[in-house]
Amino acid sequence: MSEDSVPAVSMRVEEIITSVRGERVILDHHLARLYGVTTKTLNQVVRRNPGRFPPDFMFRLTMHEVTGLGGRRLRPPARSPIGHSL
Repeated sequence: MSEDSVPAVSMRVEEIITSVRGERVILDHHLARLYGVTTKTLNQVVRRNPGRFPPDFMFRLTMHEVTGLGGRRLRPPARSPIGHSL
């Protein structure tokens, strides 16, 4: 990937990694922002290409976990910061 094609990222990766269930994760909306795509597009890529991602790449947060992270109406998938390949 050339430097011209790297999306400008206004956040540091260390700042968006959080801990859930003892695992270091990045929420889907943050990972989508890093890649310069919408959250919907990121989730479609993962859903349509399951062979490209390890089985533990994504898990669904419980409502209690969502509330603990500042809350959102929908439960966002959490993703491992290691091994994602788009």
